[in-house]
Amino acid sequence: MVKGKRACVFWAGLIILASASVALFVIILSPEGEYMHFREDWRGGEETRVLLIDSRLYYGVYEESFHRTGYSVEKGDPCIIINGTIRNDYDKGYYFCITADVYNSKGEKVEPILTIHSPVPYFTVAYAKRGSAGVFVIQIPYEGKDVEGYRLWIIYNPMETPPA
Repeated sequence: MVKGKRACVFWAGLIILASASVALFVIILSPEGEYMHFREDWRGGEETRVLLIDSRLYYGVYEESFHRTGYSVEKGDPCIIINGTIRNDYDKGYYFCITADVYNSKGEKVEPILTIHSPVPYFTVAYAKRGSAGVFVIQIPYEGKDVEGYRLWIIYNPMETPPA
């Protein structure tokens, strides 16, 4: 379970994931059904108009090999996968850069985000039309199966074109 400063969380976000015969408790620090926030270091943590509909974390493997600046993954490498759905409540369609702070049982941050859906490390990109839902996938190389919590963030202003 979560220890220390992270013990004060939204318990409504508690989910149980089953993997074979092992139950794993993961605390979602980004409540579903609420607007996401920018990171504190980008616009001071201001609330966005991106509604987090749902998100789920599970363990898997990369399905293809790829490279990003300073990093590479190979097909079959173990990873954490976070799938989610957002709704864009801005006035037009936008691309959103989504990141996650993921913590293991030792309280250590698990990083970097390396996903085929982003041209650079540390975030994924999702598109949603105005008033519509969009999906995102975050992947983080990790061999452990001891994630205790995660929080999702928007890290840049909404974009009309995908980041390059």
